[in-house]
Amino acid sequence: MKAGLVAAGCWLAIGMIATEAQALPWQSNRTTIEALDNLCRGDRQLEQVRTEFGGRVYNGTIQLNRVFKTTGCEAGDQVKGEFSVAGTGQTHCEGNISIAFVDEYTAKLEWDIINAKHQTDCPVRHTFWQTEVRRSDAPEANSGLSFTVATVSEAPARIRTAPNGALMCSVEPGQRVSILSQPFDGWYRTEACGTVGYVNDDYLIFFE
Repeated sequence: MKAGLVAAGCWLAIGMIATEAQALPWQSNRTTIEALDNLCRGDRQLEQVRTEFGGRVYNGTIQLNRVFKTTGCEAGDQVKGEFSVAGTGQTHCEGNISIAFVDEYTAKLEWDIINAKHQTDCPVRHTFWQTEVRRSDAPEANSGLSFTVATVSEAPARIRTAPNGALMCSVEPGQRVSILSQPFDGWYRTEACGTVGYVNDDYLIFFE
């Protein structure tokens, strides 16, 4: 009997170690979520969520209304819940989130902020943001860029000769623009005007 209890304890310890080994961060250029796939293993809440809206950093949680599943994430799984993240000072953003698993390494997130544009609460211009995150042990992608195309959001995107430089042209909301570089202080290189210029991320919605 004692030997059986010892064996059971060993198996329990091994199971706990395996679970810890699976708790990996899911990341993009602007978002890091610890153990995102725990939502498919019985967890209803993620405690370590970091993301950016409009160049500002926010930290907080993602909460589901119910247990989604317990057997792990698979391609096609989709879960919805709520998020609450705090920024500097008294600012905090909250809203609804949809998470769709593309495969075991990749998930697409859609953040719908419900208190945006209230400068004292969530000083963010746009209410809808999209993020694509990959688990940290995912195989290397072929491209150095996380995204190559962005969609212009609510206001016309002003393409400039340099960050804060002279205006080259404007791109209307709903149109798509090419992205040629990683961001630098919120500015991306693009060929939307037929030649290389710069566009600020305030005008863009994109997978990252």
